[in-house]
Amino acid sequence: MAKFGSLKGGELEMMTKERKGEIAYRLWKYRLKKEGIRLDELDREIGNISKSTGIPREELREFVQEITGELVKEAFESKK
Repeated sequence: MAKFGSLKGGELEMMTKERKGEIAYRLWKYRLKKEGIRLDELDREIGNISKSTGIPREELREFVQEITGELVKEAFESKK
């Protein structure tokens, strides 16, 4: 299986967990912006993701709540 990383000084350098988290956060936020938030399906989707990934449902809810709050704030700021 191929490993992904960046070459620095001729050596392969792996991405840090912090950077992976930052990228995942931005991708999730981007997806929500593009596809919208379907409130009627959101809690079920969170439950499905929790079962598939092993991430506790409450942590996922908190994560999604934070992102959606940011998206709403950004939407109103762009209207100024």
